Amino acid sequence: MRDIVEASSFKDYLSSSGVHPPFTLLAPTNHAIENSRVSTARLQEIKAKKEDADVFVKRHILPTPLCCSGVGVSSWLFTNRVKTLNENLTYKIRKDSRNRVRIGEAVVQQCDKMASNGIVHIVDQPMVPPRPAWNVFAAPEPVTSDRRRASDLEVLLFGL
Repeated sequence: MRDIVEASSFKDYLSSSGVHPPFTLLAPTNHAIENSRVSTARLQEIKAKKEDADVFVKRHILPTPLCCSGVGVSSWLFTNRVKTLNENLTYKIRKDSRNRVRIGEAVVQQCDKMASNGIVHIVDQPMVPPRPAWNVFAAPEPVTSDRRRASDLEVLLFGL
């Protein structure tokens, strides 16, 4: 992860103290990145292209501090979500049945490592979309149609 951060424009953002409001960094271990769905060739491309590195890093930064003690159990009807620096991207946050904190699909391995500029959580996988067919580094498409939103709502209400 450090190599990708250094290749991005977020190196100074993550290392500065007192310049930005406190934030949360979701940091996968190198082992987690190497064993993820992201191929070795794609990781090399990310490190080589600043734009790709920026998108990858923004998926791992929450613009506000988040402590694991503030995360509760949630149900399918009541879920909590946290925003990332990547516009229009949020993650579900919850405790699972084994009382582990989950952010998106990742499990937090080490909680609340305090830094001078925020909080770091060590996670077991990089924050990439669950479906590997997607371009995992493209910014999500914003929903522009109110009709599409209404349709999604109707499906949810029908399911109740």
